[in-house]
Amino acid sequence: MEKYVRRSVEVKAVQFDIRKAQENCLKYYPMVQDMYELKSAKQSAHHASERFSLRSTHHSSVIHDGDYIVQGNNGQFYIVDKGSFELGYKPIDSRKPGFNKFSNLGLTDTEAEAAIKIVSGIEHG
Repeated sequence: MEKYVRRSVEVKAVQFDIRKAQENCLKYYPMVQDMYELKSAKQSAHHASERFSLRSTHHSSVIHDGDYIVQGNNGQFYIVDKGSFELGYKPIDSRKPGFNKFSNLGLTDTEAEAAIKIVSGIEHG
């Protein structure tokens, strides 16, 4: 799972691809239940969009192609639709450690890099 940040809270997320899930749900999305596996006969075509669900301790939610599966800091998984995810979450650049520490301050990339250098000097100095 890739890392993303929302309002300075880091989470892990993966975009759901129904083709991958149909190929091997357990391999790509171990947290998702393939409802076809629970029944001896295939569901009719009008239920195909409800084939995959994300189960939690309290409820089960249908996941659709393009939705994101997000793992919160408490370890729980939840679904965020594609539009909401792309509006509210930003990818973390894993090549630059600490780069997104200042994402909620509205700094430019150059300003954030300078702030990281300053903070790194304080933390290591």
